[in-house]
Amino acid sequence: MVAVANLAEELDGKAILPYGPKEARVFARIASKVTARKRIPDLMIASTAIVANLPLFTYDAGLDAIGRDIAADDDSYDLTVHLLGT
Repeated sequence: MVAVANLAEELDGKAILPYGPKEARVFARIASKVTARKRIPDLMIASTAIVANLPLFTYDAGLDAIGRDIAADDDSYDLTVHLLGT
């Protein structure tokens, strides 16, 4: 958690990440493999991170695997996943 907090402190508060067609396509790929719909905002954040080539921090090993699959299928995504709590 300390690493996540440090990363958050380093981010520019004025940065806004877009959510457009690419993010929506990645979201659809993730959502099709996840049954817990209550996590939709988390999946939207994950899809935005994947498309923006930002590191993805998660406690969810399933999301880790899905993100890695998506990145493996498309070379334009340089995904770094940090599985927390392991």
